[in-house]
Order: sequence, then C-alpha cells, then structure tokens
Amino acid sequence: YILLTNLMIPMYFLLYERSSIQWLGFVLLGIFVLSFRQSYFYAKWATPILIVQVGILLILAAVFHPMYTFIGFMIAAPLSKQKLPILLSITIVFTVAMGFIAVPYLDRMGSLVWIGLVPMFGICILPYIIRTSTRFQQKSARLRAETAERMAQQEERQRIARELHDTLGHTLSLIALKGEVVEKLVNRHPERAIEEAREIRETARAALKQMRELVTEMKVTYLADEYKHAVSLCSAAGIPLLFQYQSVSDPRPSNIGTEDALV
Repeated sequence: YILLTNLMIPMYFLLYERSSIQWLGFVLLGIFVLSFRQSYFYAKWATPILIVQVGILLILAAVFHPMYTFIGFMIAAPLSKQKLPILLSITIVFTVAMGFIAVPYLDRMGSLVWIGLVPMFGICILPYIIRTSTRFQQKSARLRAETAERMAQQEERQRIARELHDTLGHTLSLIALKGEVVEKLVNRHPERAIEEAREIRETARAALKQMRELVTEMKVTYLADEYKHAVSLCSAAGIPLLFQYQSVSDPRPSNIGTEDALV
C-alpha cells in the first residue's frame, strides 16, 4: 500500500492530458492498482498478473508518454521471483516494444535522450539486481547453516572425546596397573593375585556399564536441539517455520498451515 502512493505522480500528470483520452489513463491505473494488490493474495496467478501490468505500462507509454513506465519499479520485486525464461521473455518484449514507442520522442529529447532510459531500469535491470541479491543472501544463509552444523559436529566430537577420556581413561589405566600387579603376585601370593583379578573383573564390568550409558546418552535426541537445527535449515532455504505442540490428553489435531511445519 505504501508503494501505491507512487501512483500519485502519474495521476497528477494525467490531469493535464487531453480530456478525450484522460479517462483511459485513469482506467489503466485503476487496473494496475487492482492487479498490484491481487498479486499479494494470489501468488499462483503472479505470472499472468505481471504480464497484464507490463501491458498496461506499454499502453500508457504508447498513448501518453514513455516516462509513465517509470512505475515499473513497483513490480520489480515480483518480476525477480519469476523463472528466468519468463523474466527474460518479459524483459525482451518490453525492451523491443519500448524501442518502437520511444522512436518519435528521440528528436524532441535531444541530448537528454538518456533520461528515457530511466523507466527501463525498473523492468530491465532492477529485477536482475534483486534476483542476484536474493540468491547471494540465500547462499550466505546456507553457508552459515552449514558452518554452524560443522561447528556443532566438531563440538560433539570434542564432547565425546572428553567423555571417553574422563570415563574410560582412568578405568583402563587402573586395569592396566592391576594387571601388572597380578602378573607379579601370581607366583608369590596366588590368593592375593586372585583378589586382584576379581577387582579387575569388577572394574571392567563398571567400565562396560559406563560405556553403555555413554552410548545410550549419545543416541538421545533433544527436542530443543532439533528445533534449533530445523530453524537454521529452514531459514537458509527461506521457508517459514512455526513450532506448535499439543497436550497428550488433547485428542484434537493441531492446525498446521500450508507454510508451517510441526517438529
């Protein structure tokens, strides 16, 4: 709606046009406003709406003046979201049509002919700038997500290494030391060697239990961690994510929109 305020400029100049064709200009602007609004509510009709809007701009340029097409910058963002073949087709058709329309005005403008290129910027150049900028932002977001994931993996590896060192390092050192003691006592004090061997067995069982507990804890996936990971991936892909939950005792299903996701 803020962008629509830019139409006040062509409306002002239409007041000074001939009254016989003045109504046509206001009708075309009205259709442009209606199609501009509808493009935000009916995304699947974006391409036909854009074609209609470009056609309106060309009619305004042919009937009144080429400078009326400066409002083309208002549809630069929707144009940038179109598939590249469609965008190229619209750009080529618009450029060729404007070339024929602008020919009679070349002699009148003289050295100021470059000003006539200003209206071309909104449809022929700006959509590609927006498209390139969006692609760059998406790649940057994906790179940040991948970097964050690699850092998380590296941190997890370091955590596992610390857990293994803290839980098993001491135990294995103790088993190795007791093994040396048993080796020395087996001939001198067999009873003592048997006790040490039993302690080695109990220590090994405790180490095995610690290892199983550690592996079990590693297999656990926490909802908060998965949610953060899902948010980072969806933001990198430009997909909105909404986290919803319901009580186990509530039999009613959650209402999830088409653009929402349930983790």
